[in-house]
Amino acid sequence: MKNYQEKEEQKNKENKTFNDKLYFVLNILFYLVITNLVMFFLSLIGLVVLTFMPALIALVIIVNSVYFKQEFPVLKTFAKIFIKEYVRSQKLFLVLAIIGLIIGFDIHFFYLRINDNFINLVFLWLFIFIAILFILMLTHVLHVYIYFPNFNTFEIIKMSLLLSITNLINSILIIAITIGLLYLFVRIPFISGFIPIIYFSGIEYIKAFLINNKILKLTNENRPLLVEDYY
Repeated sequence: MKNYQEKEEQKNKENKTFNDKLYFVLNILFYLVITNLVMFFLSLIGLVVLTFMPALIALVIIVNSVYFKQEFPVLKTFAKIFIKEYVRSQKLFLVLAIIGLIIGFDIHFFYLRINDNFINLVFLWLFIFIAILFILMLTHVLHVYIYFPNFNTFEIIKMSLLLSITNLINSILIIAITIGLLYLFVRIPFISGFIPIIYFSGIEYIKAFLINNKILKLTNENRPLLVEDYY
């Protein structure tokens, strides 16, 4: 009889552990899916240019709050972060867009004139190198934004570039994951619908594991902007 009770207790403990883990995973998926959907459709409503960056910043802050095991109302929180971070995030977006356009224009310009003289070839490779640095910088720019809220736009870009170079393996891994998932979503029809459902939030959740510990060593706050900072 005693052995039977012990087995039942052990079984109940195992079931409880399994249920707790299942709830934990489903809870994370709930936050990631809802946040991704809001970010995706809000970006479309603003024709990307007007709302993409503030929506993306709101997504990153919410995803990192989930990473730090916080619970909160998603829609209300998203709206609060979106409104409060709109101006600062749009400044960053405009600067990044201008830099990206300049780099793209210069690469195109010198590529068309590559046979004219050797100098054009040199400048082409120079701007390709700059483009690579720019892409590496983008892997860390969102996390620098939320970990250093007092940084201005150019300080964010500078710190992002330094972190991306000093953590080159993580930067390359983030680029590979981003491109790889996008390729799968685009090339495989039955999962292409997951782009508006979990693509951006999923990537940011993975990045939280790859980047947070690195940045935690550089900040005295020991945490990024979280949803509690907006209430």
